[in-house]
Amino acid sequence: MPFNGGGGGSLPPHEHTNIANDGGPLDFNNTTIGSMNSGDMTYSDGAALQQLAIAAPDDQLRVSAGNIPEWFTPAGASATWTELVNTKVVGASVNIDESWVGTYNILKIFFYGAPSAANKTGITFNSDNGTVYSSAGDAVYTSERTNYLNDLTTGDFGYSCMDVYNIADKAKQGHVNTTIFNTGTNAIYKFESWQAWQNTLDLIQSVQVCEKNAGTLQTYLADSHLVILGAN
Repeated sequence: MPFNGGGGGSLPPHEHTNIANDGGPLDFNNTTIGSMNSGDMTYSDGAALQQLAIAAPDDQLRVSAGNIPEWFTPAGASATWTELVNTKVVGASVNIDESWVGTYNILKIFFYGAPSAANKTGITFNSDNGTVYSSAGDAVYTSERTNYLNDLTTGDFGYSCMDVYNIADKAKQGHVNTTIFNTGTNAIYKFESWQAWQNTLDLIQSVQVCEKNAGTLQTYLADSHLVILGAN
């Protein structure tokens, strides 16, 4: 049978436009198909369309050194701090004696508070008021049974921050830096210190805010606040 379509000449370029009989839109709403796997993507390299295969779960898309899309596996998240203690004195003066579950290699201790009596403030660990978890390893504090926080008297609020390396078989050593913002009544003090402990007993899982020399618990005024973070 002869072809009676009429006309002649070369075929026009294949396009996808809204012009009638010009191919129509190249729809991606579950209409157009291609030789691709589920999740694959396409991009242009400037000469032709290229296929980018789907990557592994949690991989991320970025631009490569060659200015084309590529998948990469991001670095694992760094260690994060876990809040172990967050206690604030409300109302009447109370003792501050807190514990937590689990062991953490690094502890960061923040204390803001004021003693009810005219005693200096320290902290003990694991309820030990001897010298196992104390600053006694530092020549400056050989007579103390606690870790020095401040010299505040009754009603004076001060801030202290201490880093504790809660790691077995490490030498004990300590250091305290002190800044006094102003002196006299209601003086404001800031203490920063760090400690490293030899694990002669158990790893630290509790903190007691106490009288500095004897290591006995004492009460602290309302708004005194203890926060402890842990990380491994």
